[in-house]
Amino acid sequence: MSVNPGSVPLVSAELPFRAPRGVSAWLLLIVTLAVVLGIFFRFYHIDRKVYWGDETLTSMRMLGETEADLVRRSPQWHDVHDLQLVLHPVPAYGSADPLSPARGLALEEPHHPPLYYEVAHFWAGVFGNSIAATRTLSAIISLFALPLAFWLGVELYGSRQAGYIAVALFAVSPTGIVYAQEAREYALWGVALLALNAALLRALRLDRPAAWYLVAALTAFSLYVFTLTFLPLAGLAGYVLATRWKTPKTLIRCALAFAAGTIAFLPWLFILLSHRQGVADSLAATLQSRTPPGDVLRAFAGLLRLDLFDTNVIRSSPLGVATTAIALLALGAAFAFVLRQERSRVFLFLALPLLCTTLPLLVLDLLTGGQSVRSQRYFIPTYIYLDYCLVGALYVLTTAKGTIRPAVGYVLLAALLTARIASATYSSQAMTWWNKMQDNSLAVAGAIDRSDRPLIVSDAYLGYALVLSNYLRPDVAVVLRPSCYECANRAKPKLDAGVLPPGGYSDVFALGPSPQLQALLRRLIAERHLTAAYRCINVRHSCVSDLNVEPLFDRAAIP
Repeated sequence: MSVNPGSVPLVSAELPFRAPRGVSAWLLLIVTLAVVLGIFFRFYHIDRKVYWGDETLTSMRMLGETEADLVRRSPQWHDVHDLQLVLHPVPAYGSADPLSPARGLALEEPHHPPLYYEVAHFWAGVFGNSIAATRTLSAIISLFALPLAFWLGVELYGSRQAGYIAVALFAVSPTGIVYAQEAREYALWGVALLALNAALLRALRLDRPAAWYLVAALTAFSLYVFTLTFLPLAGLAGYVLATRWKTPKTLIRCALAFAAGTIAFLPWLFILLSHRQGVADSLAATLQSRTPPGDVLRAFAGLLRLDLFDTNVIRSSPLGVATTAIALLALGAAFAFVLRQERSRVFLFLALPLLCTTLPLLVLDLLTGGQSVRSQRYFIPTYIYLDYCLVGALYVLTTAKGTIRPAVGYVLLAALLTARIASATYSSQAMTWWNKMQDNSLAVAGAIDRSDRPLIVSDAYLGYALVLSNYLRPDVAVVLRPSCYECANRAKPKLDAGVLPPGGYSDVFALGPSPQLQALLRRLIAERHLTAAYRCINVRHSCVSDLNVEPLFDRAAIP
């Protein structure tokens, strides 16, 4: 590799400041602008997009609630105000038991480790549990990705120039900004993975006990943030084995560090394995959807495009096809460029964890017809390693000798950052997005609020009603007989004539109703000679809606 990191490819004397040695002043200016915009977009309109079902689960967990307990209490709720108090109780942190989030997750969602939710529990006690306050935790966490991106860039490529390019790319990453504004653990997972990768390279470089202690701690930390850390961890283990097999001492230290981190995770892993049937039931919609292989590959291609140019395009469209083709070409070129220009160890460090993260999920979908490729959060490690392929290609170009290649490198960097900034700008104005499965609760709530005396009846998952409660009038009447989605006991709710109480309602809105509830409501309205209009709210294609809005929650959305 013919690279002179100390060279300055473009003239920097015109700028009114001096860049660090070996770093272009123009690059420093670009990075500063990207960081400022990245911080801005992480907090701008942070409560604008719909607070969807998964975030509602976050509120439940951080407050120490379990779904089973809420389902038992649901007959006591008579209007939207009662529902609003579930998500926004006083005091704001809910249960005073600091371990209540972990207990709730252990009972109902063990595939979500407790670290983020415990932090969120204490956060709510200090800053409240409004939508903006809850999401701000993720936004602040995501800021730690910027210095960590610099650290990993320097460790991987041995140059501050590469570190600064990484900071610029991560600052305005569309997926990074999307998850920075979501009240889930995925922003923290990205931060943990960046730290783990950088710490591993540092430990391999220094080979000191303290450095390996840090690797062990970050391994445990990452696993307690999200269980799928095992996938990139396998790739990192393969990298160490492939590049350090001649130095048994280093191999043993790395194995001990990974083993220590995994052993620290064993208590939660035991809980996870003890509830494996519940986990399988929770993931059934994702893993057993019978999606045709062609749709899986198309969704995967769209998934790769999201971190370069994100227009929230759904299903096939000329714009989606064109931008996806450009993104695949750019990522493929960067991957090939790093393979050709960089040392084999750098390429292996990116390629092995990338393959270990991506291939198992993709192959599983192709074999079973699952929809993992539509759960973009599972592919956060994929985005990280692909971004560092881009960093490597841009680093080699911008530090090359001469004037042509550096100029091309800066033009490509500017184009990539422009596409990402445009994506963040577009997303900042939207009310929903692909990470929320196009949840359309705001429009649905508007249609209900226009009714004179509405009644909402539901036997669906409780989260749908809780999401709507954020945007409805407090006086809207509700009758809930919810199904339990995460509970160990998933008995069907009992439906009787009490689902339609007397009250002179102008409209009866059935929220994601089962066929049994739809038939019962129509029969009761007819038998009682009521003038109330029966209207169905489509959730996951549960019925044909007459609200003139899209489905409340469209699982079939393809980026």
